[in-house]
Amino acid sequence: MALDPERMTISSMYREIPSFDVFSMRAEEMLAEKARAIFTRNKPRIFTICGSCSRRESGWT
Repeated sequence: MALDPERMTISSMYREIPSFDVFSMRAEEMLAEKARAIFTRNKPRIFTICGSCSRRESGWT
């Protein structure tokens, strides 16, 4: 990974489940990895990058 991971706090709507932190790749880096996979595979799967873009636009992170 070239960029530092992103830290997010996940909160539950249930009080029995405490909030917790997770670390994930930044969206820019995930998109770059998807593009790299498309260009380096013998049979690229275009849906991997299209699915990621549509999820990002809908607010899914």
